[in-house]
Parts: sequence; structure tokens; C-alpha cells
Amino acid sequence: MDWLLKRQSRIEQRLAKRHLSEGSMALYDISSSYVEGECCPLAKFGHNRDGKNGKKIIVYGLLTDSHGRPISIQTYPGNRHDSTTVIDQVEKIRHQFGLNHVTLVGDRGMITGVQIEQLKKYSGVHYISVLRGESIHRFIEDGLVERSLLMRKISQIA
Repeated sequence: MDWLLKRQSRIEQRLAKRHLSEGSMALYDISSSYVEGECCPLAKFGHNRDGKNGKKIIVYGLLTDSHGRPISIQTYPGNRHDSTTVIDQVEKIRHQFGLNHVTLVGDRGMITGVQIEQLKKYSGVHYISVLRGESIHRFIEDGLVERSLLMRKISQIA
């Protein structure tokens, strides 16, 4: 693992060069794992997706290309909230991978209003996320989206 850690940046740059390009789409999500023992400095109490109450966790974010091929992984302390990792990934895409125009895709817990405001500072970086139910209803009520169009798209997906 030490050998791999020393080479991680170089490996990620090669993967990005092979699978990402200007204008491409990158998928990003977070997961976590609980930790047994007391020696991991990243292990903290946080949102435990494993359901192991009373266990510390580590958080890790996976960045992939549009086909789901892994490009980069980054670990975080277990008490780090998912959405606060998004800008780290944008910075990595910009500075480590040298890409200025990319669309980042994340779930609604990842790309929140706060992150959207931060993402606006990065010209050329776009995002795709999910609207919460109440936002969809508000768009329909405000006449911004026709219910029939939305329902047709949902039935096509199902």
C-alpha cells in the first residue's frame, strides 16, 4: 500500500489523461467504511452507512469517467460531510488533471445549494444533480415545468 500511495498522483493523472478530456463528464460519489481499532487518524464518528452504531468511520470519494471507470479516490476523516468534498474534486480536476471544462455529476446530497454557489466561481465547470421532490413540485406550481413533460420522462425511464 505504501508503494501505491507514493504513486497515486501519477497513476490518477494517467487515468485522467486516458479517460477524461475537456468537456467530458465526471461522476463523483462518497462512501464510508467503519473501522475496527484505534490507530487510524482518519477514523472519526460520522454518518455511518454500514449501520454499525458506535463505530468510527473513514469517508472516501470516488471520481470516475462517464462510464464509471475509476480515475481518482480520496480519503477523508469520518466526520467530513459529503457535500464538503465536492470542491476538492473540482480543484483536483482543474489543477492535477489540467481540465477547465468538465461536467460533474453527483447526487442531491453531494451537490447542494451551497456547493452550487461555490461551483459558480469555476467558469467551465458545470454540474448535474437531482432535484428534491419539493423543488419539482414548486417548478410545476410556478409553471416552469409542465407536469405532462415530467411524467412522460419518468415513464420512459421506468
